[in-house]
Amino acid sequence: MSQDSPVDPVNIDVAALVERSVASLHSYLVTRPTGQAVRLAIEGQFPSGGRVALSVVDLSRVVVLDFSCADEVVAKLILRYLPELRPREAFFLFRGLTEVHLDPVEAVLQRHGI
Repeated sequence: MSQDSPVDPVNIDVAALVERSVASLHSYLVTRPTGQAVRLAIEGQFPSGGRVALSVVDLSRVVVLDFSCADEVVAKLILRYLPELRPREAFFLFRGLTEVHLDPVEAVLQRHGI
């Protein structure tokens, strides 16, 4: 995107964040603290400034995603950026979802009414 674009594009490789944020050698998101660390690391990727953030969250290299991590990384991330509560305007596109991810992601989104 050009410098004049009102959007800050943010590409996020969740597996790489896991490796950096929680010192894991595996792309397993299986505990709430791991999910929270990843969510905070995702939020830390946003550039400063008031522009809209468009985040592409890539889960393609995440081998295991449990319900607590899906809650932290997907549901709580989205909930934080809903209109009334958001610290900035941000939109998320989750890519690389596989069958392994679908049950936990669908369950937490449904539980939170998202």
